[in-house]
Amino acid sequence: MQDATPTDENDVVYIDAIKSLCDDVDEFARRSFESAPVSNADPTQLFLFVNALRAFDYYRSVQLLWSMKFSHPAAAVFRCLLEALFVSAAVHREPANLARVVKTSEYSQLRGIRNLKRLDERYRHSSITDSLLIERESASDPDAKKTSVKEWAELADCSQLYLTEYAVLSAYVHPSLSSLNEHLSCDSNGVPVTLHLKSKTEFPVRLDLRSAFAMMALLERGLTEIRDAELPRFSRINDECKRLNELMFSRKPLQ
Repeated sequence: MQDATPTDENDVVYIDAIKSLCDDVDEFARRSFESAPVSNADPTQLFLFVNALRAFDYYRSVQLLWSMKFSHPAAAVFRCLLEALFVSAAVHREPANLARVVKTSEYSQLRGIRNLKRLDERYRHSSITDSLLIERESASDPDAKKTSVKEWAELADCSQLYLTEYAVLSAYVHPSLSSLNEHLSCDSNGVPVTLHLKSKTEFPVRLDLRSAFAMMALLERGLTEIRDAELPRFSRINDECKRLNELMFSRKPLQ
């Protein structure tokens, strides 16, 4: 990953262009979700729609955190957005992968039931009895298997994205010594002298722009009918999103 700014002299224009794009993505998504005809959608299309709608909350959260200069929390949320994209892209590419979504849900539910069984009854809600958990466990599929994020990325043909951006983002989710160092300044003897409420370093890419790119990909898969109805506007926003992303990674001046 490289510095997010193409050139210093174009910085202000570039940032304004990104802000305008992100606002367009937000407004387009809102209008699309509000007017989408979902009552007659087939199961696959309905899933893609709901997954995009759920991911919209992640998108808006990344935008808000980034605007407040909380880049590392924004990175953690953007990781969730990429996971949603992997799943949608995999199901869109092969509708039969929807069965994997169901099995993953069943696996998570069964794991939750078993964890509750291990928990002392004193720490459970009174309605969660041993008999209820045994009943639910017996009704669950014991062979339900979880599809990992890595597998979803492979099914979506997004392995390169998983091995690059997603891998980097994981460092902002899991605790590590390097992440702690982002909030400390030490003297020459290595003794901490200053505590930073926010990270000392900037994130290597603009997450507001990258999240817009991911959100547009989710919309493309989840809002097929709406996209066809408003194809010119969708295409304009999508093309601008791709152009700004290319500029960010190529460091070319903004035209």
